[in-house]
Amino acid sequence: MRRFIAILMTLCMVLGMSSVSAWAAEAEGWQTKMMMPTSPYRFDTCVVGDRIFVLSGEKSNLVTIYNTKTDTWKMGTPMPEIPDSTMAVAVGNKVYAICRNTALGGFMQIYDLSTNTWTVEKNMSNLKEGMGVAVIGDNLYMPTWNYLDSTTNMSIYDTVSKTWISSEKKTPIKTAMYAVCTQGTNIYLVGGSDDSRALQVYDSTADTWKVLKSMPTARKYLTAVVVDNKIYAMGGELKGVTNVVEVYDIGQDSWSKGVPMLIERHSFSSEAVNGKIYAIGGKGTSGSLNSIEALQVGNPDSETSNKLSVLLNTTENVQLSTAFDLANNQNFTWSSTNDAVATVDSNGKVTAVSAGDTDIYAENADGTFKEYIPVKVVEGIADELRLAVHLKAGEKAKLYLTDDPSLVTWSSMDESIATVSAEGQVTGVKKGLAIVKAELEGETYQIYVRVNG
Repeated sequence: MRRFIAILMTLCMVLGMSSVSAWAAEAEGWQTKMMMPTSPYRFDTCVVGDRIFVLSGEKSNLVTIYNTKTDTWKMGTPMPEIPDSTMAVAVGNKVYAICRNTALGGFMQIYDLSTNTWTVEKNMSNLKEGMGVAVIGDNLYMPTWNYLDSTTNMSIYDTVSKTWISSEKKTPIKTAMYAVCTQGTNIYLVGGSDDSRALQVYDSTADTWKVLKSMPTARKYLTAVVVDNKIYAMGGELKGVTNVVEVYDIGQDSWSKGVPMLIERHSFSSEAVNGKIYAIGGKGTSGSLNSIEALQVGNPDSETSNKLSVLLNTTENVQLSTAFDLANNQNFTWSSTNDAVATVDSNGKVTAVSAGDTDIYAENADGTFKEYIPVKVVEGIADELRLAVHLKAGEKAKLYLTDDPSLVTWSSMDESIATVSAEGQVTGVKKGLAIVKAELEGETYQIYVRVNG
């Protein structure tokens, strides 16, 4: 017997709207996390959803994956070629490893999460040795140090056309061994060699460099990440290894002291996930490190907090949106972290493929907005797990939120499946699954509507 449930759930299924808070306040300061299974050197990391991929560097092709939600590690699919050094970024559902070794020179290894396979791009004679890599849109930006004059210019790789170009503009300050981080369309170089306290920014839209306020502590082999419009410059070395953390406010052009790390580190990697900074591996006072520590600096609610999953049976579809106007979806790039589980088209419509879990991302052109919704696909049992309004085509159901319906704005994310009136009356149109949304006093409420033929 079918159940008809007219209950509104506060779900986190409209990108950019309020999320479900399911976290407990963490102890202040850096916290030790599960140790890495390896101690890589000349390695790099990148983030896909809630996972941090660690791609080995010096004479190792191992890939390890850290789950930030469960504080656990697992081995990933090894890279085909063994690099001497690696730089890594993620674009959509692909991980790009920019590598060098003696046999091949510069080359690129690309991992497709949807197929769990690597491909290798060789014969990249124009691939220079970079100091880091950042991603803006579909392009990879690699600050390239010129050993002849110690300046840096930007090498840019288009992941669509698979071509490299180089900017002729050079950094105002000569330095190397700096940290690289990005915010929106800007790429920041922090610190570096020659006792550098420099902070330089590259505007990718204008192809220009600018010098910003100097960092208080000079150091090289440090790392940097951006959280809530602030740059966290961590660790490094100058006259010994340090655990110092300094924070640059991008809007104020000012520096302040941060919370020191538990361990002195240089040549390590750092990532920010859900408002939390992770310091990973590197070298310490006694050699290679396999430790990882984390510091909560941002509000998880403002980023990728714990979220309720969209639950689908295989072959089902559901429409996601970034605003009340579905046409706004076309201003975002949509992607799935696992196309084998569910795909998403350019308008945000999700199709369930096979049982499993994936995240559906929406990102705007300049990278200043990037959000995701988890999707869980099951084999034919979604109705037993999902609270929903069930209708036949032509049937109606009245939803309730407040005694004064004029205060509520109703909308259907897929009017080809179900429509909703200004008074909250839902009408089934054809077989399928839709999400009906209501907005009241700045809060968003949603519910599944399943229409049977």
